[in-house]
Amino acid sequence: MNTTLSSDVLRCLALGALFSTGLVSAQVRETPVTLALVEGGNPQGYAQGTTDQGVLFATSPGGQAQLVPYTRIRGEGLQKLIRFEERAELLGTPRALFSAGQYNEAAAAYGKVARDYAIILSGPQNFATEAPVSVPIAGSPAFFRLVQSP
Repeated sequence: MNTTLSSDVLRCLALGALFSTGLVSAQVRETPVTLALVEGGNPQGYAQGTTDQGVLFATSPGGQAQLVPYTRIRGEGLQKLIRFEERAELLGTPRALFSAGQYNEAAAAYGKVARDYAIILSGPQNFATEAPVSVPIAGSPAFFRLVQSP
């Protein structure tokens, strides 16, 4: 029997736990993004939210967002070509902690990213969901502290 959970399963479990406990409240209102559209090029702008239907996209900071359906973005299934610009610098510390085997500290640092960037949690392949899929085992104490942290 295979006891390894796929990253998709871990992501779903983590997101469900975050949303069901009411712990998710975004601190960031928008984040820079580039969308690779099926037709229309690669517009750069700001993601002000994501839904199960698409990305709430504005062309200027604080501008009026419009829903860009996932069907208009290149890629298959969850492999959509969406580039959230702030990924590298935000995840440096959590990744370093995780690599050093400091899983409890990494879970707390990843949890902060997930809470701060809750506006993009429901979008495919976003950096805010790296946290739940990076914690080694869904049943670990670090995972539960991640989803229960304030």
